[in-house]
Amino acid sequence: MDTAKEVAVIAACQSGDTEQFGWLYDRYINRMYAYVFARTMHRETAEDLTSVVFIKALSHLHGYRTGSFRAWLYRI
Repeated sequence: MDTAKEVAVIAACQSGDTEQFGWLYDRYINRMYAYVFARTMHRETAEDLTSVVFIKALSHLHGYRTGSFRAWLYRI
């Protein structure tokens, strides 16, 4: 796990460089989709909800402080 890179990317996003968010998306998209699909057992619903998670994460990233970013995503 590249936690130093993750911390740097989050800080950049919080400072306004939201193009960096793509790195976080790429890092967590498969895990998040798998989690949501396991809960819904419906492909289209899982795709939609996964999108919602990342949209909310980007729009609320200013509220993320420290700790596991992955856990923060799952709480969304």
